[in-house]
Amino acid sequence: MQLSSWYIDWVYRTVHEFIDSEQVLGNDQQAGFGA
Repeated sequence: MQLSSWYIDWVYRTVHEFIDSEQVLGNDQQAGFGA
């Protein structure tokens, strides 16, 4: 099952914005998202 590119892009941006604003995860965990 393959997701649409626009959905992947939206999720990617949302996750990074959440991490950057809330700083919930540590730097090591952020690296897992390809930051």
